[in-house]
Amino acid sequence: MRIEDAILQKHFPDVHLKAHINILYTAAWMNQISAQVLKPYGLTWQQYNILRILKG
Repeated sequence: MRIEDAILQKHFPDVHLKAHINILYTAAWMNQISAQVLKPYGLTWQQYNILRILKG
């Protein structure tokens, strides 16, 4: 899917802004996916990260 279709924007002033928005959109998407994966375990991403750090 193109970023233009995902956020319903036809034109970007320059490629740098388009890349920046694409990175933000992808980060939000990944955050949403990880929340869905951790939800059955009753964990947030932050809690999982702490557990991962403590495990070593």
